[in-house]
Amino acid sequence: MTVPADDLTCRELVDRVTEYLEDALPPAEAARFDAHLAHCPACRHHLAEMRLTIALVGRLTQRSLPSCAEADLVTAFRGLRGRRELRVTPAAEP
Repeated sequence: MTVPADDLTCRELVDRVTEYLEDALPPAEAARFDAHLAHCPACRHHLAEMRLTIALVGRLTQRSLPSCAEADLVTAFRGLRGRRELRVTPAAEP
């Protein structure tokens, strides 16, 4: 399937999801994001997971984590930043 030039790809959506969640996308880009979500169950699932992650992690404080957790998290996030391959697993439709 060919993606029209003005359509957002799954990779672009994943790269811009934080901006979307923070309402930091320009209106035209937010519209492209919403249009992609309308027809992509895998990206809707990814967005839902990101919202859940933010809700759960947002409750954590530095004091509530074990002392080794900060180093582990930094290592994990650095590893994510270095990944080249995007794996989006399609979610089952409800």
